Amino acid sequence: MLTRKKPTDDMFVGELSLRQWVKASTPYKIMEVIDGNLLKTEQGDVVATMELGLECSRELLEKRI
Repeated sequence: MLTRKKPTDDMFVGELSLRQWVKASTPYKIMEVIDGNLLKTEQGDVVATMELGLECSRELLEKRI
């Protein structure tokens, strides 16, 4: 999801998953989770891309786009 983190990262233990971390950060703290290499793009584009990633990674398969 453009974060440079893997779902198996040490920070994702217990109840916190990569998806939950990104969702909690979108859109107001998006710059804290986004890969620094992507900061050269417009912030609006980054938020839209992260929101698309969240829609595509929903836990229930039938809810994914």
